Amino acid sequence: MAPRLTIACLALILAAPPSAGAQDDPHEAAMELFRQGALEYRGGHFEASVELLRRAYAIEPAAVLQYNLARALEGLGDLEGALVAYEAFLEGEPETDDR
Repeated sequence: MAPRLTIACLALILAAPPSAGAQDDPHEAAMELFRQGALEYRGGHFEASVELLRRAYAIEPAAVLQYNLARALEGLGDLEGALVAYEAFLEGEPETDDR
C-alpha cells in the first residue's frame, strides 16, 4: 500500500470509536467490516478480505475501500477484478497522490 494511503487508512481506523454500536450505526458497521477486512488481508486470507470489503462498500461507498479491495483481489490473482476496483478508486478519488 502506498505510504500516504496507508497513513490515511490507519487514521480512519484510529479515528473511529470502538465498535460497540456497529449494528446501529451504518458508518460504524462499515468501519468494523473494513477493520476485519484489513486483518484478513494482513493474514493472507484474501477471499475473506474481499468479502468483508465488499460488504463495507455496500454500506458506505468510500473510494478507499475500492483500493483495498483491489489489493485483496490482486492477492487472489484476480487481476481483472483488481483493475475494475482500482478504476473505481481513481474515479472516486481523482485528485489522490496515489494515482
